[in-house]
Amino acid sequence: MPLTLPAPPRRSAGPGRATPLIGAWLGLWLLLVIGLAPHAARAHLGEHGNSDSRTAQELTRAVFAYINPSAARDPGSPDLPTPSAVDLALPDTWAQRGLPSAGQGVYQLDVELGEIDTVLWALRIDRMSPRHEVRVNGMLVSGGISGQVQALLARPLPHWVELPPSLLHPGRNLIEVQVDYGLRGGLSSVWIGPAEQLRDAATRAELLASDLPRLLNVAGLSLALIPLILWWRRRSERMLGGMGAVLGLACLRDLSYYAADANFLAHQFGDWLFHALQVFTAIGTAHFALSLAQRDTPRRRALLWGSAALLLALGAWAVAGGWLQALRTWSYPLLLVVVVTALGQGWRGFRRHDVGARTTLLLAVSALVFAAGHDYLCWRGVTSVMDVYWTPYAVPLALVATASHMMQRLVVALVEVEQLNTHLEQRVAARTRELEAANLARKRFIAAASHDLRQPAAAIGLLVSVLREQIQPPEQRAMIERVDEAVASMEGLLGGLLDLSRLEAATVQPRLEEFALQPLLDAIAVHESEAARRKGLRLRLRATPLVVRSDRLLVEQILRNLVGNALRYTDAGGVLVAARARRDHVVLQVWDSGRGVPYDLQGAIFEEFVQLDDCAGPSRSQGLGLGLSIVKRTAELLGHPLHLRSTPLRGSVFSIELPRVPPVVATARPAAAGD
Repeated sequence: MPLTLPAPPRRSAGPGRATPLIGAWLGLWLLLVIGLAPHAARAHLGEHGNSDSRTAQELTRAVFAYINPSAARDPGSPDLPTPSAVDLALPDTWAQRGLPSAGQGVYQLDVELGEIDTVLWALRIDRMSPRHEVRVNGMLVSGGISGQVQALLARPLPHWVELPPSLLHPGRNLIEVQVDYGLRGGLSSVWIGPAEQLRDAATRAELLASDLPRLLNVAGLSLALIPLILWWRRRSERMLGGMGAVLGLACLRDLSYYAADANFLAHQFGDWLFHALQVFTAIGTAHFALSLAQRDTPRRRALLWGSAALLLALGAWAVAGGWLQALRTWSYPLLLVVVVTALGQGWRGFRRHDVGARTTLLLAVSALVFAAGHDYLCWRGVTSVMDVYWTPYAVPLALVATASHMMQRLVVALVEVEQLNTHLEQRVAARTRELEAANLARKRFIAAASHDLRQPAAAIGLLVSVLREQIQPPEQRAMIERVDEAVASMEGLLGGLLDLSRLEAATVQPRLEEFALQPLLDAIAVHESEAARRKGLRLRLRATPLVVRSDRLLVEQILRNLVGNALRYTDAGGVLVAARARRDHVVLQVWDSGRGVPYDLQGAIFEEFVQLDDCAGPSRSQGLGLGLSIVKRTAELLGHPLHLRSTPLRGSVFSIELPRVPPVVATARPAAAGD
């Protein structure tokens, strides 16, 4: 019966199916928490602010003036550079007051202090441009503004400024902060107090604003390699591969933003690199969505990546001309529209996947699009200067959601493999039992048939002998001779079947003894010389004094089968039987000058019922192909290595290795009547 595999088990609808959904919602919840964390921390610290000089104070009022880029400022003058100074609350966001989000501005803050402790004081400013000058009572304590401004290098970041107590005095103290912004102009509230009281909060602010998103995106970039490797090894995983590529580009983009103060991003290269990664991320997302929907036609691909090349070229031109921010202002919303449109068209591709994958992908992409829209508003100054970009947090969390889906698929696949293995093992065990039973029945049939058929064959042989004595005409005697040859051949075949069945049934037990090889060769010469003479072949058995240890009867059976096989398949020349001493063993060889065995059949001829086609013919006695099979099984039973070396059209040599013993220990063994 054919072996059929069971159908794969259906996926369970248990709790494991909700894993991607829970992971995605958890990611969105964490995104909101991280976005609100800076505001919560600031509110928590603000509850403890007071006018005690020994306690940290939060300064939430300042006098501000925006500096026209063409105006010059005298650093030594404590007065504001323009008469347009206004009193305002901190934190302050320029764009929300109708000012440009880039440029220079000056903040003046007053603080009343009592007795000054002789400990290290500090200023903690959660949002301030790296291009700044901070003066306390007219003394420069931090920063410096010079050279051309770069957008990525001039953005609001946390800052920590240490103040020696000698700069401060009881009463009114003036803090002046001049800032130069490339984007998102503004200033957070300013904390002043003993450094030990402000250090923990400043560390948390630095962690949330820079360190955490940088670490998350490094981890996300490593995580993005997993679906990419999976897609590379299994090209059918287009969804995971595309998701990994898009999110990996997004992680690179975020890392370029948070590493914008590195040396390799200097000289305006950082602005263009960030713009390029932004373009690649958006176009890659659109291409991914169209691929899922099978709508990524050559024309659409050319349009998408042609637009990307155009935006990259415009970005390089804009960096050189100083109008990159204007390019971003109109190009980023356009890219967002392209992504949303492509995602809408790609919904058909999403529906082909299971509910878990579709939900995970939908929520992850929705979170990315929502975060990208929020970040554009944040960049334009619509939201507070205290706000943080959400994309650096959303991308790693989307990768976590994707990884959770991959893990769930892996678990389901492992469960299915285990179930299939269990079913397969059961079927294999059942089929093995069936094959063993059929093989045992075959062995019993062959043994019984060969044994029972030998008696009528022997009787036929006796009757043919009697009939030969009574028939005188030559024509009839020739016919009787042919019948006699057929009966002899049938007896040989039945004997071979009986020998094979005994070997398969493991009823033959070797009787090891030491014996000389020469008597064995003499017996072979007596039995096989007539067959060689009838074919016109020369049978030579080289005399030897060697003594071996084995089963004499089984070795004789092996040698007779090898010699008979050599004579049967040799047309001219002869057969040579020789024994060669090799240290601790003897190599017994049978050489012939026959047609040889083709290289591709040299392993198959030792199997049952295998014969060479070109050796069959009316002039050759036919067999069942059992001789070499009996030789192989007998050699394995005795533990004697068997070798074949054959060259087509030139002959073969069969070799068997026998354990060698010194001749003095050989014992004479009288031949039995049936030997």
